[in-house]
Amino acid sequence: MVDMSYAAAHLDELITRVMGGEEFTITREGSPVARLIPVVPEPIPEAPEVGIERRRQAILTMREIASHNRLDGLSISELRAEGRR
Repeated sequence: MVDMSYAAAHLDELITRVMGGEEFTITREGSPVARLIPVVPEPIPEAPEVGIERRRQAILTMREIASHNRLDGLSISELRAEGRR
């Protein structure tokens, strides 16, 4: 246990010790009020495996959607000019 005034005056030292694996309970007037503990990094979850068939289906779906979205003979510059009007 560490008194709050000591913790405030020696925070850098306490943090270094916590990084080394120690834990401290900070007290105020003898009563525990906080804990300094090391942070344990959470593992990054693995990406779910996506099967080849699911990829193929996604590509087919994107192509189907794209087939319905055509410029109907308009050029990009004509569309840009129309958007600026």
